[in-house]
Amino acid sequence: MEEKKEIRKKIFKARKEHTDAWIRENSLRITEALTQLPEYRNAERIMAYADYNHEVITRYIIEQAWKDGKEVSTLKDICEAVPIPAVAIGGLNAGNMDVLEGAGMSGMAVVSAIMKAEDPKKNARELKEKIVALMGK
Repeated sequence: MEEKKEIRKKIFKARKEHTDAWIRENSLRITEALTQLPEYRNAERIMAYADYNHEVITRYIIEQAWKDGKEVSTLKDICEAVPIPAVAIGGLNAGNMDVLEGAGMSGMAVVSAIMKAEDPKKNARELKEKIVALMGK
C-alpha cells in the first residue's frame, strides 16, 4: 500500500500538469454537478475554503451559492463564531500557509513541516516568524 507521502506527491504532480484552462473548465463542471445535488439544494448555508495551488476553483461554487440565495461560511466566519480558540492543522508549511492570512485562527500546527525538515530547529524558527507575521501577533 502506498504511503500518504507518495500519494500526495502524485496528486501534486498531477495538479501541476494541468493548464489553467483545464482547471477552470473542470471547476465549472464540478460546480454544476455539486449544485445539482439534493444536499446542496436543501442547504441554507454552505462552508467553503479558498482554493490553493491548482485545486478546484471554489470561487465558482461560492458565487453560485450567493446567486442561489445561500449563506456562505468561511474559516474566518467559524473562527469568529466559536467561543474557543481555533487552530489550523493539516499539511501546513511555509509554502502554503499564506492562504490562511486573515482567517482569524488562534494558531497553526506545523508538526510535519518541522519534523520532516533537514534542520528542524532552523525550520521551526522560520515557521514561527512567518506565522507571527501572518497572524499579526
